[in-house]
Amino acid sequence: MSLFSRSRLWGRMPFRIGSFLRVSRQPRHTTRRQRTMTLDLLEGRIAPAVAGNLFVQGTTLIWAGTDAANVLTVTTPGPNEISFTDAAGTTISTVPGFASGNTVTGTIPSYITSVAINGNNGVDVISLGNNPTNNAPGNPVLLSRGLIVTAETIVVNNSVETSGGAIGKNLTLNGLVTIASNDPGNPVVIGSNAAPLAGDITINGTLVDSVANNTLTLDAGTGSALAGNVTVTGTLSVSGVNTSLVVNGNNVGLGITQTNFGGTGAVAITAQNAVTLHGAMKSGGSVTINANQDNGGSESFSTTGNITTNGAAISVNAGGTGNITVQTLDTTDVSNPFADMVLLTAGGAIVDGNGTGDNVHANTLSVQAGTTINLDTEVSNLFGPATAFAAGGSITIRNSTMPLAVSQLETNNGSITISNAGGGIDVGTLGPVFANGKFQTLTLTTTGSGSDISFTAVPFDSMNPLTTGPSGAASGAVTISSGGAIVNDSGTTAPTTALEGASMRLTAATTIGTDTGSFTALTLSTTQLSADVEGPSAGGINIYNGGVVDTTGAGSPIPDLTLYQLTTASTSTTNGAINFITAGDLTVDGPVATNGTDGSGNSVTMSADSALSTNTKQGVFQLNGANIAGPGNVELILVTQFSMDSLSTVTGGNVEFLAPVAPPGGLPVGMNIGGKVTAAGTLQVVGAAQNSPNVIGISGQLASGGDLSILGNTGGTSDSDVISVAGQLASGGSVTIGSAASTSSSTTLVVSGSVAAANSVTLNGNTTGSTTVLITNPATLTDGGAGTLTLQGGATGSTFYQVDGTLNGIGSGGVVLAGSTGSGTSVIDTTGTITSLGAVAVTGGTTGSLDLNASGSITGSGAGATSAVIFTGSSNASNTFNVSGRITALGTDFTIQAGNAGDTVIVTGPVVTGTTANMRGGAGLDLFTIAPSTGSTFTFFNSGAGADSLTIDTNPAFILQSDPAFATPILFQSTTGFLPWTRMTGTWVVSPAVS
Repeated sequence: MSLFSRSRLWGRMPFRIGSFLRVSRQPRHTTRRQRTMTLDLLEGRIAPAVAGNLFVQGTTLIWAGTDAANVLTVTTPGPNEISFTDAAGTTISTVPGFASGNTVTGTIPSYITSVAINGNNGVDVISLGNNPTNNAPGNPVLLSRGLIVTAETIVVNNSVETSGGAIGKNLTLNGLVTIASNDPGNPVVIGSNAAPLAGDITINGTLVDSVANNTLTLDAGTGSALAGNVTVTGTLSVSGVNTSLVVNGNNVGLGITQTNFGGTGAVAITAQNAVTLHGAMKSGGSVTINANQDNGGSESFSTTGNITTNGAAISVNAGGTGNITVQTLDTTDVSNPFADMVLLTAGGAIVDGNGTGDNVHANTLSVQAGTTINLDTEVSNLFGPATAFAAGGSITIRNSTMPLAVSQLETNNGSITISNAGGGIDVGTLGPVFANGKFQTLTLTTTGSGSDISFTAVPFDSMNPLTTGPSGAASGAVTISSGGAIVNDSGTTAPTTALEGASMRLTAATTIGTDTGSFTALTLSTTQLSADVEGPSAGGINIYNGGVVDTTGAGSPIPDLTLYQLTTASTSTTNGAINFITAGDLTVDGPVATNGTDGSGNSVTMSADSALSTNTKQGVFQLNGANIAGPGNVELILVTQFSMDSLSTVTGGNVEFLAPVAPPGGLPVGMNIGGKVTAAGTLQVVGAAQNSPNVIGISGQLASGGDLSILGNTGGTSDSDVISVAGQLASGGSVTIGSAASTSSSTTLVVSGSVAAANSVTLNGNTTGSTTVLITNPATLTDGGAGTLTLQGGATGSTFYQVDGTLNGIGSGGVVLAGSTGSGTSVIDTTGTITSLGAVAVTGGTTGSLDLNASGSITGSGAGATSAVIFTGSSNASNTFNVSGRITALGTDFTIQAGNAGDTVIVTGPVVTGTTANMRGGAGLDLFTIAPSTGSTFTFFNSGAGADSLTIDTNPAFILQSDPAFATPILFQSTTGFLPWTRMTGTWVVSPAVS
């Protein structure tokens, strides 16, 4: 160990100043010893006091104090010169060129590499440089050698620098170091900045600068990895008003550091490698710390204490792969977003150094890291740098207390997690939040009062405000959980602000999105979505799932969406409606439900590939095991293809499945509704009104408290409508299948399931095209109340009915099978069973013929009707009536009314009536073939001028009496007796024997 390598005690060991004196003043041996000692004492009384010794040991020039309380001033009057002035006495010099005296001045020998100054015993004050007066520049200490100073107090009156040459010149100050300069024009520099290899600056003790309006600089070299280290082991106090601190070096280590907290003095620390703070730092002005500025290796910034400023910015930078580890960075005043800033930039990670405590307290926090970022914060603004930058790892920010705005925060290949306790989060005002990289997640969470999560369009950026996944190919998951609402706050008039991710999970306590009518719904671009509003007084969900925003005009991709859950959990009467629009294909695999008690305000409206989208893609809307429910209305808007499997349910007030007016590209609209649909009010399934054929299949169970309608084209021009009911329809009101206003080229209605209504059941053809109605076995159609069960054809198109199933006319309005009302021809085949508590009426049109084939059983009641069963042909066309099934007319008669163009009437089945069976001919020549049955009575009417023909299809042996003119009743014998047939009007030609 060298002589001056110790701390404050280095000068006391192994030498003491008294030892130097004893050596220099050793008395000679003499026989007159007593006299010599007396003379020595006398000389000691009259000689000046010895305050110190100047000597050379090796290559070190040493000034060593005695046991006196030295007051030493050290100056450098010229190049390579040094001067020692001690107010405590004389300095004894043994160095050539330095004469002993109160002031010792000389040229430092060339072989000297360092100067050591030690006050030794006593309370010593060593001043470096002359104290400037009247603000005039003093005499700085400028050495081209190293310097070690040890004393109880070291006063720095001017700059002290050990610069010069190519070899590092170390500067060591041991003790209390006080800055005394009051010259603002000459800031104090304590430096060791030789180039290219600077020396170290070491202060073993406390450094105090109480001078105002000054700058204290500790400079061990900058801009080179060969700079020296700067170490302050004790407290570094810069208490002068508006005095700044600058520290430059290779590695910088500081103890507790405090600058004037009430002033504006700044702190700037620059290190080529590591910066370490061993304690807290307080500054009245800004704090700037730059570590690892040679950008090599992993040297970092770390601190064991907090950094606090009085409303000024804190900036910490670590180059290379260096980390930033922080306790708490506190600007104390959060009123100014630009002054009260914390800026952290690390080539490595930004690390939480204090566990659950806040790491940053400021108005604004800017972060940039090469790997991960993990911080607890209390800030109002969070963003990355203005230039495009992406962290190589994940970002985790846990904010609290105040609302948080997040912008321009990106990762290169990592996830982003941001939470805020006690405030909301606003995303995207100044740039997007972008978790780049395949399968990276992006999570936003807020809790507490006023904790909405909102998204703002970026006016100058083509990116969406919240994005995860590789650019242009979102693959990550987005999870948003809000203690308040999740909304767009841009106020735009079009859905241009999107949250982009491969999958999204949204949870809010109040609302998600706002009003879809003004396009302030929450706008997404995702392929998988779950969303819930879960608060006790929750509002609704309003979501638009559209394409990625693209301001270049190149077009936007349309995402196909799988919806796993969309629910509002409110138990209050507030509006918990769900309004959902997606621009592409939609698959619903989970529940969609509004659970509020207000039926009118808790509706569900869903649209797949709606008219809001300008794309021409075929939309697919699927409910796979989904549960869509609400006490309010449910409206599902479908464009092209919709399917609902048998495990899905839809429940609501009024429920509608709607295709838009003009689906894209004239594609067919297909709907297959399985599962269970329940409406407290009305239930409608409506096809497209223009351009596209409608294919609607009902295989599930549809039930409504009000009217139930399965409609195709409702008034526009469509190629064709096909509606198939294989499931069950149950209505507390009426059931309507097919639209009477349709102008489709053809309408096909197929019922193979069951249809039951408390009122009427109506199957409608279209107005101009052909109509086909197939009631296939085992289908059952049942009306009720005062309702009517009606099969209604169109006007000009042909009509074909095939009734193989069962028609139960429980309603008092009866059963009506109406063919084409105008020029269209009608073919009606009834092979099944038709039963009515009212009348059963089969009718033709005006100029189109009716072809009736009734081979099934038909039963009608005469209550309130002229005839219990009545078949009426077209008035101005030839009609055919072929009745081979059993006709039962309860309470009144059975009537067949021919038209005026000559009809064929064949009745071969059994006829049972309450009175008679009326066969009414028209103006034309009608052909009647009647097969008598047990108990049947026929009455014949001929309203024309010519004779109608009557053929009695029975065994001639049964004919007991025959009158070719049919002038009197004709008696025939059946298996049980004789009944008269009566001619009421007209002329008849009778063929009494046919078989």
